[in-house]
Amino acid sequence: IQLFLADLAPERQLLPLAGTMTRAVATAWLCLFSSTVHIAFRPIFRVERLASSLAGQSDVAATGLRTLADTFEKLDALLLDRPWVVGDRFTLCDSYLAVYVRWLDRPALASLAGRFGNLRRHAAEVWQRPSVASIIDREQSLRRGIET
Repeated sequence: IQLFLADLAPERQLLPLAGTMTRAVATAWLCLFSSTVHIAFRPIFRVERLASSLAGQSDVAATGLRTLADTFEKLDALLLDRPWVVGDRFTLCDSYLAVYVRWLDRPALASLAGRFGNLRRHAAEVWQRPSVASIIDREQSLRRGIET
């Protein structure tokens, strides 16, 4: 859907232009996020779908946590010397990655708190963008309305 959305408004430059090598790199990142990073959360957030016994669930969650940490260590290293995921400007790749960094703050991942400094720096940059900050504020307002 992100490719589709970017192509609806090419003037916003949410992704590099179609047909360019930079677009291919951005697409590769989006695929990595959806096929590897997103899936790495499943053994932690959906453990009951992967094992039925409590002992099995515990083992799946522990293995999943190690896999998730390894995945984020690699991503953290890749962002060491770059301000954005693709090139020198914000793209949808950055917003996608920032969502996953936000997920790291869930209670089930408390053991990962304080890790992945490059990713957290990057996500903070994304969240400070006015358009993103507006969306986060709106989401939090909606959640407060649901919780009351």
